[in-house]
Amino acid sequence: MRMQLRVCLVAVAALTLGACGDDSSSDPEDLDGRTFAATMIDGHDIVEGSEVILSFEDGSVSVRAGCNIQNVAYEVVDGELRAGELASTMMACEEALMTQDAVVAAIVSANPTIAL
Repeated sequence: MRMQLRVCLVAVAALTLGACGDDSSSDPEDLDGRTFAATMIDGHDIVEGSEVILSFEDGSVSVRAGCNIQNVAYEVVDGELRAGELASTMMACEEALMTQDAVVAAIVSANPTIAL
């Protein structure tokens, strides 16, 4: 199954994100300077009281999914987000938040399709 990452309030197979801030670009190649908040994750309920935030800046994506801060360099190639394994802080949190970190990291590192 091919994972998809759609941004800007579009229903998604894996992770649904809404844009925060400037929506002036609809080019999926141009994520730099944009921040998105997840509104749902297929197969995983967002932990109550937490947020899942992806911020794109200078060729890196920073992921905050409730516990740790994770980041990785990325590029968009043929409409896919290409990122390797995410580096992460190593804070211990409640199990549900640590699981959410792992779920989101797996989606980001699985070359999801970008659609704005």
